[in-house]
Amino acid sequence: MPATGVLEVPPVSQSLDEALPARYVDAVHDGVKGKRSEQFGTLVSICMATQLRGWSRERTESHVCDPLKSGLWRQLSVDHKGKEFPVGSAARAFNDAWSKAQEHLSDPYNSYDMRQKAVEEAFAVVDLLDDPDLDMGLNEPQRATLCYVASEIARRERTAVTCPTREVEAATGFNRQRIRTALAKLVELRWLLKLSSGQSGAKHGKAAIYALGPRAQ
Repeated sequence: MPATGVLEVPPVSQSLDEALPARYVDAVHDGVKGKRSEQFGTLVSICMATQLRGWSRERTESHVCDPLKSGLWRQLSVDHKGKEFPVGSAARAFNDAWSKAQEHLSDPYNSYDMRQKAVEEAFAVVDLLDDPDLDMGLNEPQRATLCYVASEIARRERTAVTCPTREVEAATGFNRQRIRTALAKLVELRWLLKLSSGQSGAKHGKAAIYALGPRAQ
């Protein structure tokens, strides 16, 4: 990831299929498992995908906001108990998602090309870690922690991800101190880049943010 310079968001590629990826088609039709925040996050991703493919807001809205065909839209219209939200709540969610998608795509450090490159690199790192005969010079906590970061980058399709300690603990099976030591070593070895140190605190704490480092690119 370049440290200087301004990147422009690339125009919609003529080779990019106008049709939505199957996972987004399924998400619209079947809905999304999880909390409302995850449903909204998927809606933002869908809006980003349609904007990248040149879809208009109206076309996207007609595709996503059909209560008869869109399971995701029906989910956004009710709370976790199935009680309907006030009229207009789901429409506001779509408006917010469309605007959020525009913000993400206008961020030069989150361009589509950069995210695709990061995902490809993340998959490559996971493949390396899956090879038991390859000596990467990493101990088990370091390998597990690097695998977590790479897997999250691939899953979220982001150039960088937060690393909440509790989530890394649950994913790797190692305790907090070993994870912190592993993250520090991975940064030292240039497998990872630490973009933000985060902020401790029960109410307003923020997890540190990491990206793949030069050795992973």
